[in-house]
Amino acid sequence: NDIFNSTNLTSINGNQYVIVEPRNLEKGYLMGLELGISRRFSNLPGFMSGFGIDANYTFTESEVDVPTFSIDQNTGEVVKTITPQKLPSQADHIFNASLFYEKYGLLVRLASNYKGSYIVSFSDFGPEHNRYYGANLTLDFSAAYKISKRIRVFAEINNLTNAPLYYYHGVDTRPEQVEYYSIRGQLGLRFEIFE
Repeated sequence: NDIFNSTNLTSINGNQYVIVEPRNLEKGYLMGLELGISRRFSNLPGFMSGFGIDANYTFTESEVDVPTFSIDQNTGEVVKTITPQKLPSQADHIFNASLFYEKYGLLVRLASNYKGSYIVSFSDFGPEHNRYYGANLTLDFSAAYKISKRIRVFAEINNLTNAPLYYYHGVDTRPEQVEYYSIRGQLGLRFEIFE
């Protein structure tokens, strides 16, 4: 009985309105698998021993019975149909991976994050009218260097791929909302007053 937002069109006094209202989902299931690795290559010689990798991957499979409604063309009555669909806000594939170097007071990291598309809200008119959040892959870079026990310089650059925030209607060729936030970052000096 998970609660979801149902989106439909309604005519009131001759005007069309988009109505979003909470409803209860019918029966469903969710199962998945998560794999992860974290490895420092400290067994490599010299400079190379500072390299490492962190990665994880999650696969999920879900299904839920969603009530959809239509008008019978012969009788004019509202007909309820149950349509199996994915759970909302649940992407099938998610992964994070980063390659880093940490040695001699230097820390450098290149990190990626991927989240597959997922349903944001169900439509009473069926899956082809659902609202989806599009698949998203971002790449970030960070670096820091410890000058002394108390002083560290750092730099961060986010969204190197300029990946958009993307919502679509039913299929990804029908965008509803696309926003670009560009590459952003910061550069700084950190000073610790107390050790």
